[in-house]
Amino acid sequence: MTTDGGSRYDDQLGIEYLYDSKVQNHKRLQVGDPIALWDGERLLGISVIEQIKEIPGTKTMQRCPRCGKTRPNPPSKAKPRFRCSNTACRSEFDTPHLEKVDVTMYTARYDAAWTALDGLLDEGEIRPFILKSGSFNSIREIEWPAFQQALANKNAHRALDRVLARVPDLSWPTTTEPHIELVHGFKHSIVRVRRGQRKFREHILASQGSNCAFTGSAPRAFLKRDTCTATPSSGSTSSTVG
Repeated sequence: MTTDGGSRYDDQLGIEYLYDSKVQNHKRLQVGDPIALWDGERLLGISVIEQIKEIPGTKTMQRCPRCGKTRPNPPSKAKPRFRCSNTACRSEFDTPHLEKVDVTMYTARYDAAWTALDGLLDEGEIRPFILKSGSFNSIREIEWPAFQQALANKNAHRALDRVLARVPDLSWPTTTEPHIELVHGFKHSIVRVRRGQRKFREHILASQGSNCAFTGSAPRAFLKRDTCTATPSSGSTSSTVG
């Protein structure tokens, strides 16, 4: 997901993102989602949603005075400042009708994996990865594989690794590490084996008990060959088990 870090809510950049149930795509954000925040002009950073809290609240909605449709086109410096987004209306006006409605307020916390990437990608580099990039929605889906590759090309590997640590089912492109071909399978070899080793071990354990010369009493299963030394009884000679 890509979210607008410059929203009208009281966001804390790098910590939490605030939105409500009237925001388009608000149900698409889920715990565990990787996200990219931008201000409409440049990338701010990437992270993973760790927690989403919700509380009841209210919101003031802007409506077209003529048809009543919400979400008129964003204000401009021209006069009139607003234009209705309803294609059947297209009314222009300076002052929208305001209506207070009940909503669910959401707080998405994402600080654990946050890495600031201020200006690493600009608007022209980000928009090709946004699905429905022409919309004005503050929450929009992004084409992550291509977006990840763009970040990797900018050497943002640390930021990608932090997200990967929180979302282990994702895979990130690697462009700088050399490919290493690992050798698999088996090979035959000749080894030298001491004769009577098993009987010797059993004899030492029977006569000295399950006591390691270094760690003291221990279960027999831990007194393995090539690892421990049995503790001799009084007057006897120390012998190595292994």
